[in-house]
Amino acid sequence: GRARGAQAREAARERARPRRLLRRRARPSRGRDLVAAAQISSQPPKCWFDARFANLRAGCGLLEEGWEALLVVAGTADALLRSDVEAARLAARLGPQRCSVHLVEGAGHAGTLDARCDLRAVIGRWEAERAARSGGAVAAS
Repeated sequence: GRARGAQAREAARERARPRRLLRRRARPSRGRDLVAAAQISSQPPKCWFDARFANLRAGCGLLEEGWEALLVVAGTADALLRSDVEAARLAARLGPQRCSVHLVEGAGHAGTLDARCDLRAVIGRWEAERAARSGGAVAAS
Protein backbone atom coordinates (compact mmCIF):
# COMPACT_ATOMS: atom_id res chain seq x y z
CA GLY A 1 0.00 0.00 0.00
CA ARG A 2 1.11 3.38 1.14
CA ALA A 3 4.54 2.31 2.38
CA ARG A 4 5.38 0.62 -0.89
CA GLY A 5 4.20 3.67 -2.88
CA ALA A 6 6.32 5.99 -0.71
CA GLN A 7 9.35 3.76 -1.24
CA ALA A 8 8.81 3.78 -4.99
CA ARG A 9 8.52 7.58 -5.06
CA GLU A 10 11.71 7.92 -2.98
CA ALA A 11 13.55 5.54 -5.31
CA ALA A 12 12.39 7.55 -8.34
CA ARG A 13 13.55 10.79 -6.71
CA GLU A 14 16.92 9.22 -5.93
CA ARG A 15 17.37 8.11 -9.56
CA ALA A 16 16.46 11.60 -10.78
CA ARG A 17 19.07 13.34 -8.61
CA PRO A 18 22.26 14.26 -10.46
CA ARG A 19 25.16 12.00 -9.63
CA ARG A 20 28.20 13.56 -8.07
CA LEU A 21 30.86 14.05 -10.69
CA LEU A 22 33.63 13.81 -8.10
CA ARG A 23 33.09 10.14 -7.42
CA ARG A 24 33.66 9.29 -11.07
CA ARG A 25 36.47 11.72 -11.87
CA ALA A 26 38.79 11.84 -8.86
CA ARG A 27 41.63 9.35 -8.94
CA PRO A 28 44.57 9.19 -6.50
CA SER A 29 46.97 9.34 -9.45
CA ARG A 30 45.58 12.63 -10.77
CA GLY A 31 46.47 15.52 -8.48
CA ARG A 32 44.45 18.10 -10.38
CA ASP A 33 41.28 16.06 -9.91
CA LEU A 34 41.91 15.88 -6.18
CA VAL A 35 42.47 19.62 -5.96
CA ALA A 36 39.25 20.18 -7.90
CA ALA A 37 37.43 17.84 -5.54
CA ALA A 38 38.73 19.72 -2.51
CA GLN A 39 37.60 23.02 -4.00
CA ILE A 40 34.12 21.81 -4.98
CA SER A 41 33.24 19.51 -2.11
CA SER A 42 33.56 19.97 1.62
CA GLN A 43 34.66 16.33 1.84
CA PRO A 44 37.19 14.73 -0.50
CA PRO A 45 36.14 11.53 -2.31
CA LYS A 46 36.82 8.09 -0.80
CA CYS A 47 39.74 7.40 -3.14
CA TRP A 48 41.50 10.48 -1.73
CA PHE A 49 41.21 9.09 1.80
CA ASP A 50 42.39 5.65 0.65
CA ALA A 51 45.52 7.14 -0.93
CA ARG A 52 46.11 9.41 2.08
CA PHE A 53 45.87 6.53 4.55
CA ALA A 54 48.21 4.39 2.45
CA ASN A 55 50.78 7.20 2.49
CA LEU A 56 50.33 7.70 6.23
CA ARG A 57 50.80 3.99 6.92
CA ALA A 58 54.02 3.98 4.89
CA GLY A 59 55.25 7.11 6.68
CA CYS A 60 54.43 5.70 10.11
CA GLY A 61 56.44 2.62 9.27
CA LEU A 62 59.46 4.76 8.44
CA LEU A 63 59.14 6.71 11.68
CA GLU A 64 58.81 3.53 13.71
CA GLU A 65 62.01 2.22 12.13
CA GLY A 66 63.77 4.88 14.15
CA TRP A 67 64.29 7.96 12.03
CA GLU A 68 66.32 10.20 14.24
CA ALA A 69 64.71 13.47 13.23
CA LEU A 70 62.05 14.86 10.95
CA LEU A 71 61.50 18.33 9.50
CA VAL A 72 57.93 19.07 8.41
CA VAL A 73 57.50 22.00 6.00
CA ALA A 74 53.81 22.84 5.67
CA GLY A 75 51.67 25.60 4.18
CA THR A 76 49.11 27.48 6.24
CA ALA A 77 46.62 27.84 3.34
CA ASP A 78 46.42 24.24 2.13
CA ALA A 79 43.05 23.66 0.43
CA LEU A 80 43.58 19.90 0.17
CA LEU A 81 44.19 19.17 3.84
CA ARG A 82 45.03 21.15 6.95
CA SER A 83 48.80 20.69 6.73
CA ASP A 84 49.55 23.09 9.57
CA VAL A 85 47.29 21.12 11.93
CA GLU A 86 48.72 17.79 10.74
CA ALA A 87 52.26 19.12 11.26
CA ALA A 88 51.47 20.27 14.80
CA ARG A 89 49.88 16.92 15.60
CA LEU A 90 52.91 15.02 14.32
CA ALA A 91 55.29 17.27 16.26
CA ALA A 92 53.30 16.74 19.46
CA ARG A 93 53.31 12.99 18.90
CA LEU A 94 57.05 12.70 18.16
CA GLY A 95 58.28 15.43 20.50
CA PRO A 96 60.60 18.37 19.89
CA GLN A 97 63.77 16.25 19.78
CA ARG A 98 62.51 14.21 16.83
CA CYS A 99 60.23 16.60 14.94
CA SER A 100 60.54 20.25 13.91
CA VAL A 101 57.89 22.21 12.01
CA HIS A 102 58.41 25.09 9.60
CA LEU A 103 55.17 26.77 8.48
CA VAL A 104 55.07 28.73 5.24
CA GLU A 105 52.51 31.52 5.65
CA GLY A 106 49.97 31.63 2.83
CA ALA A 107 51.34 28.56 1.04
CA GLY A 108 49.03 25.84 -0.24
CA HIS A 109 49.63 22.12 -0.66
CA ALA A 110 52.66 22.49 -2.95
CA GLY A 111 53.33 26.15 -2.18
CA THR A 112 56.24 25.20 0.04
CA LEU A 113 58.22 24.43 -3.12
CA ASP A 114 57.91 27.82 -4.82
CA ALA A 115 59.45 31.25 -4.20
CA ARG A 116 57.59 31.68 -0.88
CA CYS A 117 60.00 29.29 0.78
CA ASP A 118 63.76 28.93 0.43
CA LEU A 119 63.70 25.23 1.22
CA ARG A 120 67.47 24.88 1.08
CA ALA A 121 67.84 27.62 3.73
CA VAL A 122 65.11 26.10 5.91
CA ILE A 123 66.84 22.71 5.85
CA GLY A 124 70.22 24.33 6.52
CA ARG A 125 68.90 26.15 9.62
CA TRP A 126 67.23 22.97 10.83
CA GLU A 127 70.45 20.97 10.46
CA ALA A 128 72.41 23.69 12.26
CA GLU A 129 69.90 23.69 15.14
CA ARG A 130 70.15 19.90 15.40
CA ALA A 131 73.94 20.09 15.43
CA ALA A 132 73.89 22.75 18.15
CA ARG A 133 71.54 20.65 20.31
CA SER A 134 73.65 17.53 19.91
CA GLY A 135 76.90 19.40 20.48
CA GLY A 136 78.48 18.51 17.17
CA ALA A 137 77.91 16.98 13.78
CA VAL A 138 74.50 15.70 12.85
CA ALA A 139 74.15 12.18 11.51
CA ALA A 140 72.31 11.91 8.19
CA SER A 141 68.73 10.70 8.60
